Amino acid sequence: MKKVFGGLLMLAIILFIVACSSSPKTAMDKYGKDLVKGDYAAFVDGIATKKPMTPESKEQLVAMLQDKGTTDHEKKGGLKEVKILREEIQPGDTTAIVYLQMVYGNGTTEDGDQDMILRDGKWKMKLDGK
Repeated sequence: MKKVFGGLLMLAIILFIVACSSSPKTAMDKYGKDLVKGDYAAFVDGIATKKPMTPESKEQLVAMLQDKGTTDHEKKGGLKEVKILREEIQPGDTTAIVYLQMVYGNGTTEDGDQDMILRDGKWKMKLDGK
């Protein structure tokens, strides 16, 4: 009886950990919401880098995204929503592709995908060469 209880307790703990852990699509949903809100600093925090970004490099990237994002999105009536369509976790469980759709204020949409990588227990957006 003690072994059965111990096994059930271990199973419950594993299920709890799996349920609470982030998934690529959950992480990308958060990054998409950051982008819609214009919180470029939070969005940049979701980018995987080999080395930690310096405050200066993060500030430059935020400024570049803010300038480009504002200009490009305003042409389409603003970014209203980033819909997560599905995810594909690759063999090895440390990389994934999240398929998404960007919805703009003028009613247009753009489909795309984002490579994701698991770094330090968190799903991050993978850019080329990272």
